[in-house]
Amino acid sequence: MKIGKILAVLVLISMIAPMATLAMGDVEPNDDPNNAESITKGTYSGTLSPTDQKDVYSTPVKESEELKIEINAVGGEVVLVAFGKNSGSLGMQTNSGTSFSVTYISTKDDTLLITIYPKPSSEESNITYTLSISDKNAGSSSSSGSSSTCSSAILVSIPIILGVAIRAKDRHF
Repeated sequence: MKIGKILAVLVLISMIAPMATLAMGDVEPNDDPNNAESITKGTYSGTLSPTDQKDVYSTPVKESEELKIEINAVGGEVVLVAFGKNSGSLGMQTNSGTSFSVTYISTKDDTLLITIYPKPSSEESNITYTLSISDKNAGSSSSSGSSSTCSSAILVSIPIILGVAIRAKDRHF
């Protein structure tokens, strides 16, 4: 009976952990700064396609705050542009590819705008991406890579724990 309860708890944890690590993102319309999707630090998913060529996100930042912004794209290369809404191009960061990060340092209390769009060579592609925003000095605990590893570890642990529990039960200690 105890094995059944342990199994139920482990299955529940393995189902909840992946959901807690990735927030939904890319709520349309979010194609320009006036209707940017408001987000906070965390990991979000989005898509770009021939009919949806740009996603814009916004998040509040404090003066001197350092943020690490990570992108992981599948299906094509993307461009990321990050800048303060009221700071103009001061502190602007750009990068492109399928997997990269940029560091944004805010020059004042502001709203950070993050724009993601396909590179010209990928404009006709269907691209899925994850966008992660974290404190630069906090490590990578909220990056999608760490979250996936944690979720996988829980899923891999279930058969191992069950195997040990079943072998122990068969031996009648």
